[in-house]
Amino acid sequence: MGGLNPFLCHMGKLLLLLLLAPAITSGQPQNGVTVSQFTYNGEVEDIQWLGPDKKQVVFITTNQEVYFSNDEGTTFRDLSSELCRLPKVKDCKVTKIVTSGNNWVFLQGSGENHFISENRGSTWKKTAPLPYSKDIVPHPDAGNLVLATALSPKCERNRPRSSSSSSELGEKYCFKALYLSEDSGNSWRMIQSHVISFDWLINAGKKNKDFRSSSAEINPKSLIVSAIQPAHRQRDQRFGYWTPWADLLISNDFFKTEKVVVPGGNRFLFTPKFIFVAQVRSALSHAGSTEINLMMSIDFGESFYSGKLPFTLAQKSYTVLDTSEDTVFMHVNHGSENSPYGHVYISDGLGARFSLSFRDNHRNKDGKCDFEKVLGLEGVYIANYVENVDNIEAFESTKSGSSLKPGKRSHNRVEPSIRTVISFDKGGEWSALRPPTVGSNGAPIQCSSSDCALHLHGQSEELFGPVYSATTSVGLIMGVGNVGARLLNDRDAVNTYLSRDGGQTWSEVRKGSHIYEFGDHGGLIVMADDAHDTTQLLYSWTQGKNWNTVEVSKTPIQVENVIIEPTSKSTRFLVYGRDASKMGTNRGIIVSVDFSSLHERVCSDADYEIWRPRLSDNSCLLGHIVEYTRRKQDSACFNPKEHETKLAITNCECTEQDYECDFGYMRKYNHGPCERDPSVPDSDLKLPTQCPPTGILTISNGYRLVAGDTCEGGAQLGPTTYPCHRGFLGVSHHGWLVLLLVLALIVGMGCVTAKTDNRSEFDRFATKHFGDGTPARGIIGNIKLIVNSIKDAFSWRKSGHGPAEYGYVPEEDDEYWGEDNGDEYDFDEEEDEHDEPELISATTVAEPLPYNTSGSSKFAAASIPKLDAPPSQDYENDLFGDGDEV
Repeated sequence: MGGLNPFLCHMGKLLLLLLLAPAITSGQPQNGVTVSQFTYNGEVEDIQWLGPDKKQVVFITTNQEVYFSNDEGTTFRDLSSELCRLPKVKDCKVTKIVTSGNNWVFLQGSGENHFISENRGSTWKKTAPLPYSKDIVPHPDAGNLVLATALSPKCERNRPRSSSSSSELGEKYCFKALYLSEDSGNSWRMIQSHVISFDWLINAGKKNKDFRSSSAEINPKSLIVSAIQPAHRQRDQRFGYWTPWADLLISNDFFKTEKVVVPGGNRFLFTPKFIFVAQVRSALSHAGSTEINLMMSIDFGESFYSGKLPFTLAQKSYTVLDTSEDTVFMHVNHGSENSPYGHVYISDGLGARFSLSFRDNHRNKDGKCDFEKVLGLEGVYIANYVENVDNIEAFESTKSGSSLKPGKRSHNRVEPSIRTVISFDKGGEWSALRPPTVGSNGAPIQCSSSDCALHLHGQSEELFGPVYSATTSVGLIMGVGNVGARLLNDRDAVNTYLSRDGGQTWSEVRKGSHIYEFGDHGGLIVMADDAHDTTQLLYSWTQGKNWNTVEVSKTPIQVENVIIEPTSKSTRFLVYGRDASKMGTNRGIIVSVDFSSLHERVCSDADYEIWRPRLSDNSCLLGHIVEYTRRKQDSACFNPKEHETKLAITNCECTEQDYECDFGYMRKYNHGPCERDPSVPDSDLKLPTQCPPTGILTISNGYRLVAGDTCEGGAQLGPTTYPCHRGFLGVSHHGWLVLLLVLALIVGMGCVTAKTDNRSEFDRFATKHFGDGTPARGIIGNIKLIVNSIKDAFSWRKSGHGPAEYGYVPEEDDEYWGEDNGDEYDFDEEEDEHDEPELISATTVAEPLPYNTSGSSKFAAASIPKLDAPPSQDYENDLFGDGDEV
């Protein structure tokens, strides 16, 4: 038989390309809702909004292709083809999107090619080559300054050498190097080797809610870097393990000079108030684990202090869950690596002293914890706990002595039994969620159990949408779960629930599992079925009272997520997933749903109501009554973009509910009194032997006012204070003795100088050679020497630093009465297999880490967290993240 017609072959290839090419389809408005659809190859790997107005959208796929929109996602264009046409570009695959607060956006390539736009994606250029880069961090204000890390050539045996990353040290050893560009990526130079973590120090100020008053204190060129000490760099860097041979450094001149601020500092984390640092104090303790000390700073790294914990941080995972309200919630895994639970501790207002807040908090093996702050409200948290811990521990102890062969699994494994609770007073007391009585179909909800309650899935379970709230949608919370005695994992047993009063009451809004999102300051709620293929989207503009449907596709979609721009103020939503009708082709689909024509007017004063959060008949939460304004349920209008919700605050009288247990005390049961915690040794609670510099002695009564609580008068359960005498004129007797000795030395040295110095009697005070480099002698010189020695010897008591050249960090002891300072602590480095030590925020996790074994040098891109809460611009209520873990 003869060959196929060449024309037919050509047409066949063209048809195949057309079928696989991205496609845009637009539909007609449906009841004021406009839908447009875009298809592509692969699945969404990451998506970002650009610029201050969030009009531009860029996303990358699992195929490492990138697409760009200039109209909030209504239409997209294939950006990969544009990048491939740039001069000298051989590889245009993209693995990561990096943005800054200005118009700057960076696309990190899979090889040595990277791309930058300085005008929110309008035009692009290729940067100088930087092979196998890890992380890119642009300066938040100066677009020309960029930091990046990359592996040295030794790490990748088969990779070609590049002049930008090649060095004698890099050819000999494998390490991660820090590079700097001062010309927007046109050139790179290495400024530090063997780096663990890094950032611009000014980013700590950007997270700080008091940044406007404190930003002047931070040098815009200051870097904070954790790196291996120079004496230990003549070897391969081990990735993913604690090491005592690392220091936390700060440099103000790109490492021409540097200062050690935390010796042994492995990882750090920025949160709205603190800088946290994980300090390795010793290689291995007598118990065979690495000892970790939690250091904090509240003055942007000028000084650090150690957190006082009722336990020792050994080589076990711990997660900083929240720091948004001037306290730190920390989850600590006290059990094995795969333990499904840990305890949550809360700090005082300085983050310095921790006490137990919540027992047996549920977590997964990756360290994700079911502990959510309700954004937009003060002091409200929802958490899950494991109720059958005793049964699990009994089984584990039995299993440890089992004769099962390796690899064999017991069929009698005890699964965690999980329940959900809520706190309205920042973890002081916890109570079950009140279950709805009527289902979404109008039928009564039957629950015969005496401990019947509503239970919701959290971050630890990726199969369902977690508890969700947004700063701009005050009072609204959504979640997936069930009514019963405990939480169920069966898709057919869960439903979707909504609260519009901050978690006090709940309603079932739909049967089955859904994924959800808020917009228009909570005036719009959008959700989609994420358990079954669907062609429709559900929406409500009455805060869940009524629901409508809109068709988003002619063919079924397997929905992955529903998202909106980061502030949740817009009326445009994006729905993405996979085309269920073409599953074999891995065809992705993203749908823009625009509700801007749903209403015809902007809300007026008559469309708003005053809402006051309350607990039963008590409106006092955290010592005050807060009133919010929000749109009435049935008002058919849009909220203005700059709508303010908080109206007024009135303080209340203090009650026991305004207090939490102080360090060294705990509640043995909910609503119980604060009693002595037996796990805290008496030595940690002993009274000081000297009067503090304040002249006031503080003695704990077991309670402390919850940080942020503003109650006045009423019950006074906090510490008792006593004035103490520090001696004449405020100086102790010991201090007067030191001063007398100093005076005697000065007089003695003056006499010796007068007798032995052969200079002119007119130069008795050694001023003749002042300024010419000649060492000063005589009385004045000796006085200066004494004064400087005294200052060096005692300055650590005031500043937290000692006379050591690089800022020695003293350990806490009973005689240290220095100023309290705090730092945020975060380890955030995503790596394959053996991740480096991490201190995480709400949605980031870190695994328990081995010590001193070889790690992997391969890195995997992180997948998008399902229903990741949009970052808030209001850092008072924003969960900096999210939870942080180490």
